[in-house]
Amino acid sequence: TEKQNGDRLNGQTLIGIIEAPAIDLTYPVVEGAQKAQIDFAIGHMSGSADFGAKGNCALAGHRGGTSGQYFDDIGKLEKGDKVTLTNIDGDEFVYKVTESFSVEPTEVWVATDDLDNDGTITDDEKNGHWLTLITCQDNGSKRLVVRCSLIE
Repeated sequence: TEKQNGDRLNGQTLIGIIEAPAIDLTYPVVEGAQKAQIDFAIGHMSGSADFGAKGNCALAGHRGGTSGQYFDDIGKLEKGDKVTLTNIDGDEFVYKVTESFSVEPTEVWVATDDLDNDGTITDDEKNGHWLTLITCQDNGSKRLVVRCSLIE
């Protein structure tokens, strides 16, 4: 079932909601992470795993913008904090934060299943269900990455 909210999401199709209670984050998630999507919501990076699926589900968001705070506070997430993704059918997937780090904007490996950029995918990476949150840092010169693993 596809639902649209043409006003709030500027015509983008809602695919779910992200929630992180530790930082009071609740935001719509849409498909795609281009300007057209992330100017109005958190974007699911096309080609990355679906919510709760095996592999790396990568979400990108601005640090503040036209419709609110977006991923402004994800740097305050701590190891063990919970992040929940709820899809359009109401299925909830709960992840816990495992690490945070910064990368160069060109380091797109963070959105792939090669979680440590060593050129090989380990059994832990291959069999895991990961969530990667990505936002800008240092006035856009870096990217902040928050990695989570599925717990429920």
